[in-house]
Amino acid sequence: MEKNRAINVGDLIRHARMKKNYSLRDLENITGISSSYIMRLEKGERRCPTIVVFKKLIEALDLDMLQLLEMDEEQNSGKKRTISTLLLGNDFSIAGDLANRETKELLVALIEKIISAKWSENTKLRDLYEIMQKVEELKAKLA
Repeated sequence: MEKNRAINVGDLIRHARMKKNYSLRDLENITGISSSYIMRLEKGERRCPTIVVFKKLIEALDLDMLQLLEMDEEQNSGKKRTISTLLLGNDFSIAGDLANRETKELLVALIEKIISAKWSENTKLRDLYEIMQKVEELKAKLA
């Protein structure tokens, strides 16, 4: 049976390690944490590292400890964050540029407009118009 491959703490650790061009051995040398343990964390085979391990990894990889702890808690409790929380609470780029707060808010507003659209025969044109307005706002900000 295949494991759920949603983004998790291990995926973020691996992504951050790869972004810094660290091998597992490099990260072991920096943190003192065995490469086999790090590999198991990345694969999701180990889910509850100690706070000491968390601290060493976040320092070596320039990660946010609070974000990792929240993700680990969500993963273990089954809680899921909303798309709004994910977009507003995390850094990401669009077309190579880091999204700022205003861009994130425009993207969230667009997604919320799409989700809230009734999309019935009577409202489809109005819904489409309102969605396109949000798209235009976002495109103008990105230009």
